[in-house]
Amino acid sequence: MAESSNFEFLRERDPICVQLASAAERSFACDPNTTFIKLRQLGEAFAQNLTAERCEQNAELIGGENSAEAMLAGIQANGRKKTIA
Repeated sequence: MAESSNFEFLRERDPICVQLASAAERSFACDPNTTFIKLRQLGEAFAQNLTAERCEQNAELIGGENSAEAMLAGIQANGRKKTIA
C-alpha cells in the first residue's frame, strides 16, 4: 500500500505519524469516521513524541522535587484538594 507523499516530511520524526496521516487521507471520502479516528490517533502520537522530546531535553524539570510523585506527596501532606471552579 503506497503512502501519500503529502506526509513524507513526518517520516524523519516518526514513521507511525506518516502511516496514520496517510490512512486518514485515504479514508477521507469513503469513511469519515475512520478519518476522525486516525486523526485523533495522529494527535496522540504527536503529543507523545513532543512529551518524550521535552522530557529528554528538560530532565531536571520532571525529576526530584518536581516529579509527579513529589508533587502529589506535597499536596497530600498539606491536605489540599483540587477544586473545580
